[in-house]
Amino acid sequence: MYKPQMALVLISLIASQLNADVCGANHYEIIQVRIHDHLFDPDVILVPPDTIIKLFFENQDDEAEEIFSHPLKLKKIVFGNSQGFVFIGPLEEGDYALKGRFFSRSAVSIVRVIR
Repeated sequence: MYKPQMALVLISLIASQLNADVCGANHYEIIQVRIHDHLFDPDVILVPPDTIIKLFFENQDDEAEEIFSHPLKLKKIVFGNSQGFVFIGPLEEGDYALKGRFFSRSAVSIVRVIR
């Protein structure tokens, strides 16, 4: 039995893998960011310039958090007690704000790109 939803899932998976391969995402650094008590740990994330980074989020809170950054052009929801990741970069030197939308007063971090 053919299911259109399954075809869409397969197309999506293939497209994301092609995108990762084209972007060179097979050559990246992994940086882990924990979310606990509605705080990002570390609160300053140091990354080298001109490098693709996989930000791996581990949400240890019971509530979900939406991670977003306008300068990095990213948005990701990580549900409570779960994990998620996003790719960023390569980036030029500077500071890039990274915030949690659901707990924006506390869930704040900076991606700092330095040599």
